[in-house]
Amino acid sequence: STDPKLGDKVDVFRVDYDSYMFSAGPSLGDVLKEAQAKLDPILLQSKYRRVFLIGHSLGGNLARSYLMHIKTRYGHPTLSRFRITYTLGTPMLGSSLATVASFASANQHLRVLLPIKVNDFQQSLNMTMFDVTKKAAMGVCPGIYIHTGYETQPMGPAGVVVDEASATAY
Repeated sequence: STDPKLGDKVDVFRVDYDSYMFSAGPSLGDVLKEAQAKLDPILLQSKYRRVFLIGHSLGGNLARSYLMHIKTRYGHPTLSRFRITYTLGTPMLGSSLATVASFASANQHLRVLLPIKVNDFQQSLNMTMFDVTKKAAMGVCPGIYIHTGYETQPMGPAGVVVDEASATAY
């Protein structure tokens, strides 16, 4: 970190990905693989006892998917190092705006932003996250704490893109 208040206590890593307005771009699976390849070697170093994830919009769903990757590949001890995840404007139930946008764009990311009724990715991710939360409540595994932010004011003519219900779904 370059913040003098934090000194050398915090390392910050960013994962960027391209999302194209009108072309297909990379699939979400490809974005996840790339994030795993970049983050796993860094985050699994023993010096990182606590890890916090922050994701905006689709990035929040990528963060939740990454947690499931950590749980599946490395198990509960490694997952317990991920203390808190913040999602900001993350459509956990999808967004009806994605339906409209999908008519004008071939962007593959829109598929995982569609409303939950037609969104297998979100359905599966939410069920898995719910199962992990249930297991944590029973004391079987560490909890995953996700704090959410959502819109309360309309975003121009689009209205509220990610409301409280979608952002806090699971």
